[in-house]
Parts: sequence; C-alpha cells; structure tokens
Amino acid sequence: TGAAADPNRTENPMDRRILPALLALLATVLALSVIGAQGKRITRSFTDRGEWKGSWVFVSRDEHVAFFMRGPAERPELKVRYEHQTRPEQFETGWDGRAAYFFAGKPGLFEISLEDTSASRLHGSWRREFTLSGTRVAERGAFTIARSGDGRWLLLDFDDLRLGRQSADGVVQERSTSRSWTFRKVSRRVVRWEELPR
Repeated sequence: TGAAADPNRTENPMDRRILPALLALLATVLALSVIGAQGKRITRSFTDRGEWKGSWVFVSRDEHVAFFMRGPAERPELKVRYEHQTRPEQFETGWDGRAAYFFAGKPGLFEISLEDTSASRLHGSWRREFTLSGTRVAERGAFTIARSGDGRWLLLDFDDLRLGRQSADGVVQERSTSRSWTFRKVSRRVVRWEELPR
C-alpha cells in the first residue's frame, strides 16, 4: 500500500507553476542554442533606456576596447581606446575619432566616425590599417550601435566589414566578414583607462 498523505501539509499553488515555467525556460535556451549552432543570426532586443554618455568596455581573449562618450544624447562624441591582448598593438583616439600610431615599428591608422545619430541608435564607419608580419592589413566597414537590456549594455554590429590584406609582393586579398561586440557600461562619466576592468 502507498504511504498516506500528510494531512498537515498544505499545497502551495506556486508548486504547480514553477515546473512548467522551468520547462519553458529550458526549451527557450535549447532553441537559441540550436539556432546559434546552425549559424543563424539571433534577433536581439534593443532599448531606449539609458544614455550614451559615460564609459563602456568590451573585453575578449584577444581584444580590450573602451568607448568613451560625451555630449548631447542626439549627437554624442565618441573616443576609442584599443589594446590587443596578444600583440603590442594599442592606440587611443581623440574626440575626433582618429589615431595615428606605430605597431612593430610600422605606422598604423584608425578612424571612427558617427554619421547618423539619435538618442537610441548610432550609425557610422570604421577604418583601421596596420602592418603585420610584412602584410598590410586594412579593415573598413559600416556599423550600428544600440543599447540593450536595462540600457547598460551596448551592442556594436558591423553591417558590412571588409578585411583586406596586401602582401610585400603586392598581392591583394579581400573578404567580407561579420563582427559583433557587446560592451557594458562601467561608469556614467569618462574615466581613465587604468580604472577600467580588465
């Protein structure tokens, strides 16, 4: 015979809700994993919450990038600090978005420009040129920036990024690639590079 039910136990209505909710969440996570594994772009939600002004940081195994923003919400100014994690390449732009630097004794160039701006979206262009192991590398592309979540996440998506390589013998190769970076806001003010999380 089965054990008798405890007459003193009161059923909590939440017990019947938690399991279906957990199963639904698990199904969503699995579906997104399958979509990502198939190489399809996952639609992300954007928000008007938050503001551009402040310091934003992106850190990966290879790159450490900071966006510093100031000025009015509809037309912010952008300054960039870039540091490669595995090779001695680093630069910092002025508020004009330009930086001339040297990498391995060779001149490098970086330019970023905001061309169509609003309080919730930024569109612009990106240009980066440097020499690596005798090969001249050039990145050029257009991008879109938007905030996400609670307004303290920033999504940088390259709409069209072209990567060109010119070897020492003059052979040029070019291909189109995609890149997306997710920044998080670390301060509402423009902080020093040394204050940023690594």
